[in-house]
Amino acid sequence: MTRKNKLITGAAVLVAIAAVYIFYPSSGLDTELDGLRIEEEMQKQAEFLYGIPKGEYNTIQDKVKPNQNLASLLSAHDINPGNIVTLSTKYENVFDTRSMKFDRPYTIMVRESDTMKSAAYLIYEKSNIEFIVYDLEHDTVYKGKKEVSVQRKHFAGTITSNLSETLQDAGVDVALAYSMASIYDCTIDFYKLQQNDFFKVIYIEKMVEGKYVGIDKIEAIEFTHNSKPFYAFYFEQDEVGNYFDEKAQNMRKAFLKAPLKYGYRISSKYNKNRLHPVLKVNRPHLGTDYAAAHGTPIITVGDGVVLEASFTKGNGNYVKIKHNGTFTTQYLHMSKFASGIKPGKRVSQGDVIGYVGSTGLATGPHVCFRFWKNGVQVDPFKVMPPPAEPVAKKNMERFNKRVAVLKKELEGIGKELTASLK
Repeated sequence: MTRKNKLITGAAVLVAIAAVYIFYPSSGLDTELDGLRIEEEMQKQAEFLYGIPKGEYNTIQDKVKPNQNLASLLSAHDINPGNIVTLSTKYENVFDTRSMKFDRPYTIMVRESDTMKSAAYLIYEKSNIEFIVYDLEHDTVYKGKKEVSVQRKHFAGTITSNLSETLQDAGVDVALAYSMASIYDCTIDFYKLQQNDFFKVIYIEKMVEGKYVGIDKIEAIEFTHNSKPFYAFYFEQDEVGNYFDEKAQNMRKAFLKAPLKYGYRISSKYNKNRLHPVLKVNRPHLGTDYAAAHGTPIITVGDGVVLEASFTKGNGNYVKIKHNGTFTTQYLHMSKFASGIKPGKRVSQGDVIGYVGSTGLATGPHVCFRFWKNGVQVDPFKVMPPPAEPVAKKNMERFNKRVAVLKKELEGIGKELTASLK
């Protein structure tokens, strides 16, 4: 056999061996090794808590009790109160310790080798997903997030009492009802639902460590009210998601009715000749005052870009948002800005931009809401805002394909639940 033939034969043998290795079913040993690798990876993950190696620390886990704060949580673990104040002040932009809430979980980690039992870390769970880490050994504070998985689900129901009770009786989070009502806010009056109205909904749940933590988003709804079907489909264009009907029309208005979701009253309306409550002189009040409890979230009434997030003697802490070439809004007297709110920040309708306060010339906690049209301050209650933008022509093909898929899926969902009449 020539050298060339030997090389060809050897190569053929190698190819055959490779083919057997690639295509022959894996043996029991391979399966066992895969199982061991997975188990080893899970064990590694279990060795960490909030990204910190557990093996070096003893952990104390509890929930915040009434009147507890960061200082009281750490005082029993050999941390100087002055250091706590310094750390809280320095990293207030990461987390304001005054917003620490009753019954939220926290963990204190103490080095096993530390005879003084000084806290090395305190981790506060701000929500079921977000947590704040106080690294007391390196005098720093940072945010973290738990890994979130999602589950796609569907549900159908017949209304015989109300939407919330229909979902609640079936063990479904009532937050789904609030989300549905918000989507249909301009279409269906949920206080006037009829017996035997029915709905089908496709939605996504968020899960953390195998536990349900909330609704991620609704993908599609078919709500039949007074024998007429009303569709809603979630669709993203230009990186912004909105809900549209089957004709590609936006289901919301360009602007919300108020910059607060709840717990407010109008304490002063737009008036060109009002007695100023602080200055005691008549002067134009070119805004609408919404009185609410200190700390109530303030929301943007429409999509837009933050122009200003600043402070003046009269306005106090305020945010100004440009919505388009015609409309701009402003929100005054905030106690503080929401996290991340700064000039250039893009916001979506309903996003929290700050919190009610009484900074600037104010006699009590409220938000003064101001509305510009073509650069002139106007009374928002006397302006007919344009409808929200429909699906853009360039996105219609993608939208129609998406709707066709979701409609077919909705058709396959039965009316599976009827709640008892009360």
